[in-house]
Amino acid sequence: MKACLLSALLLLPTLQVSAGDILVNSASDADLRSAIDGANSGDVITFAPALSNQTISLTGGQLVINVNLTIDASNLAERLTVSGGDLSRVFLVNGFHDVLLKGFNVTSGQSPVGEDGGGIYNDGGTLTLVNMSVSGNATGRGIDLQSPSDPGGHGGGIYNNAGTLTVANSTIANNTTGRGGNPGNPGIDPGGAGGSGGGIWNEVGTVIVENSTISGNQCGPGVNGITGGVGGSGGGVYNSGGYVIIRNATIVGNSTGDTGGPGTPGGYGGGIYQQTGTVELANTIVAQNSLGNGGGATSTGPDFHPGAGTVIAGGVNLVGNNDRVDAFFPAPMTGGEPNENGDLVGTDGDPLDPLLGAVTVPLPAFVPQPGSPVIDAGDNSFLSQDGLDLDGDGNFGEQVPVDQLGRDRTSGKAVDLGAVEDQSANLAKVALLKKQIQVLKTRVKKAKSVKDKRALKKLLRKLRSLKKQLQQA
Repeated sequence: MKACLLSALLLLPTLQVSAGDILVNSASDADLRSAIDGANSGDVITFAPALSNQTISLTGGQLVINVNLTIDASNLAERLTVSGGDLSRVFLVNGFHDVLLKGFNVTSGQSPVGEDGGGIYNDGGTLTLVNMSVSGNATGRGIDLQSPSDPGGHGGGIYNNAGTLTVANSTIANNTTGRGGNPGNPGIDPGGAGGSGGGIWNEVGTVIVENSTISGNQCGPGVNGITGGVGGSGGGVYNSGGYVIIRNATIVGNSTGDTGGPGTPGGYGGGIYQQTGTVELANTIVAQNSLGNGGGATSTGPDFHPGAGTVIAGGVNLVGNNDRVDAFFPAPMTGGEPNENGDLVGTDGDPLDPLLGAVTVPLPAFVPQPGSPVIDAGDNSFLSQDGLDLDGDGNFGEQVPVDQLGRDRTSGKAVDLGAVEDQSANLAKVALLKKQIQVLKTRVKKAKSVKDKRALKKLLRKLRSLKKQLQQA
């Protein structure tokens, strides 16, 4: 049953007015760290053009943000990378601060043993990511020889602890959580569970994901004890008592962790796992996610496991395998057709392929292929207001006009499902406009040759109109 989503009314946060700019001139850890440590509330950190396609490798531990701050690398010709070097977490947002990260990569973060948030830990702040890549980060393993056994760290990409996290036009990919800790009393204690939330863990906070891709994230395995520790759950997203709003997102290719031994399952919810709380979906693809191996016990919900929480479906969604969420996404009466709620749904025996192709530039994402069921399948009324001005035109009141790759958000009859819009309708429109312009140019030339001023005036007016349409296409 469809419901009116809170997300349909919710605005993405607007950019704050900055107090001052701080320019980072070199790719040294010290330069960026000094800029962050010396920032005043509301400052904006930007980067010199020479840092295009450069990597800032952290050597002094994680970067701690203690003020309202914007870090913006979107001016660079090629993307900047900030790397933890597999030695430390990359960012800690400390306390109740408003932080915007824009236009760069966060990679190779590593939280300490027993700790959460491999790439970014948001501790109660309001954190907004725009045009970001958070990929290749990892949490630490569980602490060994504890009783009871310690789980691996949660939130391979991002751990959101009682904060507000907005992810817009960004990719959260190929992050991992740690294995469970070895038990202190292996003859008594089960092994530690694998870390959960390969991409994002939300702990009693609010998460908004829009125009974004969550893919290739992997939860850690459990370890063995008197029984095996459960594999980590929520390969893409894990929600623990919070509110998660997902619109026009693509959640594919994520996986839960393997069990640590006999008698326990691998993790649940390859794409999304909800322990408690609420998850809203609109115009979103959740498909082709997978479950870790179990030790004689069965894991369930390869794409989405609702746990004990609430699921609200709005617009149209594609769920590749509705195992465990069939109450919210029932199978259609006829395979390949929308179900009674308009959703595109596959089953455990007959999963639905969204027909996506991978791209890597400007960000890793997935593009609908010819014949994909997601093309023109969405509901435009669930596009949110462009409070972040994602297209940079100064209009904060329009519906989000661009997809994750910065192209038209609606190029055909309706918005596509997922983060990226098929542009074939636009290509056809461009080809037609070019043909019409060429015909008009020939007619203009003829009107000039016969000195037909009246016809020439009309033709030139029409030619200007077509050229303007082509420019906007």
